[in-house]
Amino acid sequence: MERVRLRRRVLAEDASDAISNSCLTKGPGRPFDEHLLKASVFVKKLVEEESPMTVRHVFYRLAGIGLVDKDDAGYQKVVRLLKTMRTKMSFKRRYPHLALDFNHISEEGRRPHRTYTVSGPAEAVESLVYDYRLSVLDHADTYIEVWVEKDAMVGTIYPVCQKYDVPLIASKGYSSITALHRLATRIMQARALGKPTVLLQLGDWDHDGRNIPQTMNYKIREMLRDNFECYDPELEIKRIALTEKQIKRYKLPTRPNKKTGESTDVDLDAMRPSELRQLLDKAISLYIPQDLVSEVREREKAHKRQLRKLADKF
Repeated sequence: MERVRLRRRVLAEDASDAISNSCLTKGPGRPFDEHLLKASVFVKKLVEEESPMTVRHVFYRLAGIGLVDKDDAGYQKVVRLLKTMRTKMSFKRRYPHLALDFNHISEEGRRPHRTYTVSGPAEAVESLVYDYRLSVLDHADTYIEVWVEKDAMVGTIYPVCQKYDVPLIASKGYSSITALHRLATRIMQARALGKPTVLLQLGDWDHDGRNIPQTMNYKIREMLRDNFECYDPELEIKRIALTEKQIKRYKLPTRPNKKTGESTDVDLDAMRPSELRQLLDKAISLYIPQDLVSEVREREKAHKRQLRKLADKF
């Protein structure tokens, strides 16, 4: 056990020195700093195990074990390191095994908006076969949505929502009136089908983040009452993360409160992506069992085989 602790301490010290020195810029033909390589090995393993991750996710993982300072300077060191591993061609040519795939780091909100087009009927049919997907959610007894406070977190938890075909909405703080009206419309549509609605919410552990579920519950019920004359909606809003219990269980790093300066707040990004996805998967599976997912996917495969025959005619 003592040998394991020593190994971890040495690794942490090496990685800390590495990240501190990783901002050094090397010109063409010049060897990269040994510390940079040590940092790259450490971060490469971390990101591949936990991807997709946000840059802030990586920062909190490293700050949580003392490899960088938990401040803006430490965050900028991580930004520079990830930039080198993803974009610096001289680094990627010499150390291809340490290069990071861009898909490993999630940066939502910066995607282009493009019109869908095809080259002709054959491509259109092929696209239909490829994109054809039956909705698992449509076959469930409960209508579910996942609401996350931060747009940057969408890429991290989307794989879980995609598995169950559950809508994922980034509220970007408190929800707008337009977003609430659209949500109310979906709740009424589910109600018409005899389905209750469950909203699973994820957000930071700070004053605003903690208040989002309560504020959202009040405003959506007000919207349903005033705009749809629905006075008794079958609606439940569940806080999935973060909670005080989770902060203690996972020993998540805190950050200073913006008003008091005391280190009491915790970002959602502080939780490991894999653990966050597990929490969300468990919450959704209470309403959508795996047997239903498998049943719908098998039916979907049969439909795709039929569509493939149609596509072959083109």
